[in-house]
Amino acid sequence: MAVSGPKSSNGGSRVFADINITPLTDIFLVLLIIFMVTTSVTVETAAHVDLPLAETATPENKGVIVTYTSQHDLFVNSKDIPEQE
Repeated sequence: MAVSGPKSSNGGSRVFADINITPLTDIFLVLLIIFMVTTSVTVETAAHVDLPLAETATPENKGVIVTYTSQHDLFVNSKDIPEQE
């Protein structure tokens, strides 16, 4: 902090304080460079992924839908079932 400035009317000097932001700027630039380098390394290692291919897949079993209407008709998976069965 610098203490300087023009003389005031009563003969004393005013205090003039300024903040030096150069070190703060240096820190932000270093952090930006570190972030950029680590991001590029992370992207390179994550880019080469060999996923295995499934040779045979087991199909998922569908559920059975049973419908009983007000006319006493029975349907299993939209197929009419006679009353004898």
